[in-house]
Order: sequence, then structure tokens, then C-alpha cells
Amino acid sequence: MKKNSWILLIACLAFGVMVAFIYPTLKGEAQISPETQKVQDEALSIVKGQAISNTFYETLTDEERSMGMSWKLKSSRFNRQSFEEGVIRTMQVDEKYAMSFSSDKSKVDVFIDKYESPELASKSLNSLILSMGYIDSNKEFGDDGIKILDGKNGKLLGIRFRKNKFTISISCDSEAIARRFANYALKAIEGH
Repeated sequence: MKKNSWILLIACLAFGVMVAFIYPTLKGEAQISPETQKVQDEALSIVKGQAISNTFYETLTDEERSMGMSWKLKSSRFNRQSFEEGVIRTMQVDEKYAMSFSSDKSKVDVFIDKYESPELASKSLNSLILSMGYIDSNKEFGDDGIKILDGKNGKLLGIRFRKNKFTISISCDSEAIARRFANYALKAIEGH
């Protein structure tokens, strides 16, 4: 009987050790391909290199961590528009920030555009409103704003609003998450 107990104990320990090594791989967290890691490192470098996107990222990281949420930065872009004289400017954007985040359950895309003036930012927002099929007015976060809804089922696709010279777009299907990200964006543009 003692021999069977020892065999059972050793088998249980071996199984536990095996699970301890395999579980992170099964969860998908332990092994990130070098290409994926490189993309994420480059995205973080772009975000950290600009005041607005860096403030957004730091606020997001601090606030979400305090709520027990963890977001991964999947990609980011920053464009400073430069135009030659005589070129017709269609967007008249001074700076454009784009960041994509993901968690276990959600994906969020954030776009922050800084225009030359509040009037141009408003014009850009209004042109979007005219082109969208199904929207709901929302001035909760800025001077003008909309909720973009799926025309088939009315589900939230995102929010877009203007605050002074900035337009901010949050693409997300969760209103609670979109609201939090909108507040992080407002903190990021404060004083710019």
C-alpha cells in the first residue's frame, strides 16, 4: 500500500511541475514571437517620443492598473503633417496620433488629431457626421461629439468628439471602456 501512495505522490508532483511549465504557453503569454515583440517595442517607442501620446499612455497604464485591467499596445503611429507651399491641404492636420490597444476581452483604437484651429477641427467632425449612416449626438466629452452606432443593431462602434483644436476618435464596442479612454485622451491634450 505504501508503494502505491509514493507512486501516486510522485505522479501528482510530476503533473504539477509539467502544468507549471506548460500553463503559460497555453495561456499565450509566455511566448511572444520576436517579430511581435519588435512591433510592440517600436510602437511603445513612438508613443513615448511624443508628449500627447506619452501622457495618454501613462494615464491609461496607471488608471487601468488601479482597476486591475491590463492593456497591450499593439501598434502606434505619429505623423507631423508637412506641406509644401501651393499644395492643396485637404485635412489641415498639424499632428496625428493613432494607437491600438488590446486586452483579453476588448480591442480599442484611439485617434487624436490636432488641427490648425478649432474651426477646422469642427469642420472635420461635421464632415464625418454627414458621411456616417447612424449616429447619436453626444457632447459629454467636448465641444461637439457623436456616438457611432451599428446601423443594423444599434450597437456602439465608437465615439468621436472635438475639444478645442483636437478631434478624438475611440473605436470600441464597450461604452464604459470608450468613456474611460475618452477621459484619458482629454487629460493627454490638456494644455496643448
